[in-house]
Amino acid sequence: MKMIEFETISPPVDMVNVTPVVFENDTADLMLAGIIFMPKNVSTNDLLPTILIQGPLGTVKEQAQSLYAQLLAAQGYLTMVYDYSYLGASQGSPRGLEDPAVRIGDIRSALKFLKTWPQVDRERIYTLGLGCSGAYLLDLGTTDQIKATIAINPMTMLARIQCFSEDKVERAQKLYEKTGRVTRMDLFEKNSAGANYHFNARRGAVPNRIGFPVWSQLAWHTFDPNIKAKRAEVPFLVIIGENAFTRPGAEVMFENLASTTKKRIIISQAGHFDLYDLKAYVSQVITAIVEFLNTLENS
Repeated sequence: MKMIEFETISPPVDMVNVTPVVFENDTADLMLAGIIFMPKNVSTNDLLPTILIQGPLGTVKEQAQSLYAQLLAAQGYLTMVYDYSYLGASQGSPRGLEDPAVRIGDIRSALKFLKTWPQVDRERIYTLGLGCSGAYLLDLGTTDQIKATIAINPMTMLARIQCFSEDKVERAQKLYEKTGRVTRMDLFEKNSAGANYHFNARRGAVPNRIGFPVWSQLAWHTFDPNIKAKRAEVPFLVIIGENAFTRPGAEVMFENLASTTKKRIIISQAGHFDLYDLKAYVSQVITAIVEFLNTLENS
């Protein structure tokens, strides 16, 4: 497959310290693998503003989320990424299952763990989600001790995705339950913008990426982020690529947000996957995030 070349942004590896961590999803009884990034040259007694970062649909922690985590750690934040249940180095079978309800349990479990980290300032915990995770974060509120949420190209149309008929999906699920055989689907067509990120070794390609079990779509069809947005009262920053296929849904989500402190930023000329790693766009996103959080902290 021929890949289009782009100028990507490099992680500032010489500016951050890296600590692998493991914690439990309390509701699913699974162990999850994560990474904590911290700026170098900070005192062990320092309390740092903290950002819990969740990645796009079906991704693992070594992809776009780790890039954002390192870039923001270089700006002075303690950041954490992790593999959702069924993905990467985290537990769970069948591998690759994407269930929004389980994802929300993962997020809350990650938050619970993060609050035990000695250098986390519990008064300054933020969440960030790319793609679908930007919609999953709508479930979090002030009771989760979240000061604000950032959604980057939130993907809100899961309920409209139907790659296979419900009959075929149900048969595939029964086959798995009987034999352990998994029928998978992949959402990225050859030479699509998604393929040019996920299958390009210079961008987001990773060896442990896996397609979704086809019955994931049954869980997707129960997920309605726009209802959740009407209950989302925490300060909210929504960053959208001008040409992103997710823009229409992200705009509706933004309008539905109950928050009285919300901001929308459009990144000119950027597509959905451009905000994962392309230097011209990601640098703008990082600046926007830091400015938004600084404004909150100084208000």
